[in-house]
Amino acid sequence: SAAKNRLLKALYCVDPVKLGSIKKAAENYDMVKEKDEKFFSRLYHHFIGQRMGEVFSCRKIKILDAGCGQGRISVPLAKKGHKIIGIDLSSKAIDAAIKYAVQEHTGVDFLVGDFRNKIKKIASESFDCIICAEVLYLLNDYKYVIKDFARLLKKNGLLILSLRPKLFYVRWLILNNKLQEASQLVLKDVSHVGSNSLNCQSEHEMIRLFQDNGLKDIGMRGIGVLSGIAGDPQAEFVIPSQLSKKDSELLFEMEIRLSEQFCEDGRYILISGLKK
Repeated sequence: SAAKNRLLKALYCVDPVKLGSIKKAAENYDMVKEKDEKFFSRLYHHFIGQRMGEVFSCRKIKILDAGCGQGRISVPLAKKGHKIIGIDLSSKAIDAAIKYAVQEHTGVDFLVGDFRNKIKKIASESFDCIICAEVLYLLNDYKYVIKDFARLLKKNGLLILSLRPKLFYVRWLILNNKLQEASQLVLKDVSHVGSNSLNCQSEHEMIRLFQDNGLKDIGMRGIGVLSGIAGDPQAEFVIPSQLSKKDSELLFEMEIRLSEQFCEDGRYILISGLKK
């Protein structure tokens, strides 16, 4: 009914139709099994492991993986001995994540549901680290979500997010002959893209967002500065799965080398900060 749709929209701050499409995408696209995503997952784990090592050394910690999908972040971290809670909207994605964890002989506490609702019921300062990868750009209420994440972090806890850089969409729109829409992002400095209301941020906006929530020692890395999957602007350079193993290793090393200096050129920006 119309009343129910209005209620859902108010609750989720996102159109119910869009919420359904998010769930469908999570069910139809497996980030663990897709060939190109394995390359980008490796980049994520390189940078996440590096940052966690700086903050926590070898200590085992409690981590929330918000929007965990099929467990590509959760499961490898659980194998290292960390205690993980993973939440995802899609029950099919969670089923796949459980199978992945069993296959890797490790355990993760996987939950089905909208993490935005579930985290409101969790006590403050419950986690050492919160990770939310490739999710917040889909949600209109991402600023409130980041505020909730900051509340859930312990003192000196680490927040790690990946969001779409504005430059990604500017390039994507130009490549798809949508110069007028691209100009809105650049000349009018808007943060939403097209009718789907996908959001994007500049490096400066993201730093300010973290600082406003009491997060400091901010670091940024570009995920996919030189490469992408089909449809990405970066795919105009190279698609990882099309490379030989030797060339894939060379690409990986170049991605690492350029990730900090050219973070806004990435498919995503990985941003991390400490709660002081």
